[in-house]
Amino acid sequence: MESTFEEQHHPAIMIEGIQPFGCLIRFDADLQKVFQVSANLQNILGVSIDTALVSSPRDILGGKLQHRLQQALTKNTRLSAAFTINRQVNGSYQRFHVMAYRYDDSIIVEFEPLSRSGEQHLLPIVNEWLSRLAQVQQIGQLQQMLVQSVQAVTGYDRVLLCQFDSHWQRTAIAEECREPARSLLNYRFPASDIPAIVRDRYAVNPLRHVPDVNAKVVPLVPTSDSINLPTPDLTAGVLRTLSPFHYQYLCEINVGASLSIAITDEQRLWGILTCHHFAASDISAAERDAAFNLVQMASQRLFLLQARQQAQFLEQVLNSRELLSAERDKVVQPTTLLDKYGKNWMELFNCCGIALLYQEQVRCAGETLDNYELDIVGKWLTENVGHKACWACDHLSKSPLDNLVNLRKRAGLLAVPLPIEHNQSGWLLLFRDTEKMQCSWVGKKQIIEAETSNPLHRVEERGHEVWVETIESEAQRWSVNEQHAAQDLAEDLAVAITVHQINRLNKELQRANKQLKEIAHTDTLTRIWNRYRMELAIDAELAAAERYGHPCSVLLFDVDHFKSVNDTYGHDMGDQVLTRLAEEVQSKLRVSDHLGRWGGEEFIVLASHNTLDEAMALAERLRHHVEMVEFETVGEITVSIGVAQAITGSESRRRLLERADQAMYRAKQSGRNRVEAASTELSTF
Repeated sequence: MESTFEEQHHPAIMIEGIQPFGCLIRFDADLQKVFQVSANLQNILGVSIDTALVSSPRDILGGKLQHRLQQALTKNTRLSAAFTINRQVNGSYQRFHVMAYRYDDSIIVEFEPLSRSGEQHLLPIVNEWLSRLAQVQQIGQLQQMLVQSVQAVTGYDRVLLCQFDSHWQRTAIAEECREPARSLLNYRFPASDIPAIVRDRYAVNPLRHVPDVNAKVVPLVPTSDSINLPTPDLTAGVLRTLSPFHYQYLCEINVGASLSIAITDEQRLWGILTCHHFAASDISAAERDAAFNLVQMASQRLFLLQARQQAQFLEQVLNSRELLSAERDKVVQPTTLLDKYGKNWMELFNCCGIALLYQEQVRCAGETLDNYELDIVGKWLTENVGHKACWACDHLSKSPLDNLVNLRKRAGLLAVPLPIEHNQSGWLLLFRDTEKMQCSWVGKKQIIEAETSNPLHRVEERGHEVWVETIESEAQRWSVNEQHAAQDLAEDLAVAITVHQINRLNKELQRANKQLKEIAHTDTLTRIWNRYRMELAIDAELAAAERYGHPCSVLLFDVDHFKSVNDTYGHDMGDQVLTRLAEEVQSKLRVSDHLGRWGGEEFIVLASHNTLDEAMALAERLRHHVEMVEFETVGEITVSIGVAQAITGSESRRRLLERADQAMYRAKQSGRNRVEAASTELSTF
């Protein structure tokens, strides 16, 4: 049956052939029989197709290479790194780059000829760029240096670093281009350019090389159908040919050669480094590997610098929470707190206004909405959102609220419920104004319009279609860190509100005290002590340690790769993991030890009368116990633990916890599922 146009151009279509810059042999799963070979085998290996198909794998590969491949693929589906071999071809020795991987009941081996020309000069160039990348302190400078370094080793005309957003659309954030008229810097690309099935392939093989877009496909002999085998998926190798979809795309943007390298953060595709040459360009395997190593180094540096930025933001949030903590002992009207700290919070969250809604009271700071409109917003949130963690929107004009109130310039809203009482509703609302901007898109108008909501107009001819979208009703998106920080702030405000209620309702003291203990001392998910209760306990323990001279220690730990648990199994399952983890840890503690949830997936243990050595032993027991627990659906998890003993007579709670946090960070940097002791001095980035 003849295939449709859509089937021919679908990126999932597997082509029975390879690119001509190498050759391929398909063996059985035990490397004992030859199934297929590429039609260019004679030209590259000097072995005819007929001879190869009747020869033993040992005769073709040689005993040494066959043995190495059998050993390497015993437990792995793909070589962790390509082999480099010397092989005699037509009377002279030729070096080859050899990649092998399993597919179905086959082992596929790819041979790519190597040339020594210029490779001796590559190592010092790469080392110089690696050294420079390792010293960069600014994210933007690092990104630009990455594209410069890759262009230096590949010689490609255009090197583009693109980052994915939450809708899998890409934005070009850094570029080196030899032809300014063909620059794509700051341009956006629709998600359909790299559909889900293609993104999944980058998890198998982060590198995609097309040295000649117009090169003729080299077929496999015999065809898979003729020997009753499935068409092989060559994703794990480097010779996979272009799908019609990919070929059409590269032709549309007038590219003759392409090299793409995926950038992954915490098992999620963060972005793509794409190299384009405007004519065919046969770069060597060494140059390709050098580009890959540069991307790996730069991406790790990038994520470190991003983590530093996030840490600075969270430190500012912590400082704000410390100020609120100091107010807890005073009976302060909660609305007074907004008057006192509202400006600081607006700067911290980059918002134009904040509103506090509770017990039919409305208090605002900055630019929000009218009070009666805020009351309508609060009621809608209570009815439609409930008491979830938060509700984040960056396009309010497309939300139901647009029909309920006059939003004016308000386009972004982060709404966090205040955990006061089950029969009461309260909200912390953070507003952002619209940010008018223009986005330039590369691609077909109908495809882009299907993924966006604003009209497009053509601006100029650049060898490919360029369209401009004017955005007038959206705000900057709320980051995950901002959402978590707002939840922490809402919890602190809820405590302040509760304290004020207790003071005001003296006639209902018994009920109010019970409410305070529940809200202020207990984490609602895990039912263990919350951060506020742990702070009180640590302060009391430090005071007792100073007075009586006995030791005390803290264990700060969190779940390794917890983000991937949430991404893979959902937040409900993540909550179940945290609840079960708290139960397991609690079961292994003494009566005198105290367990609390510090925030997110972080937990803390206060080990009374424990020296550092005793606390380290306790931490190791807890780490081992958690490692042995089988969590429903998720399976095994691990934790990284930082341990610190209080320095008697000279240490505040905050300094003790910072030392423990740095020890936990070292445990993660050292490979996770570890215990690290805190140093007596704080380190800096």
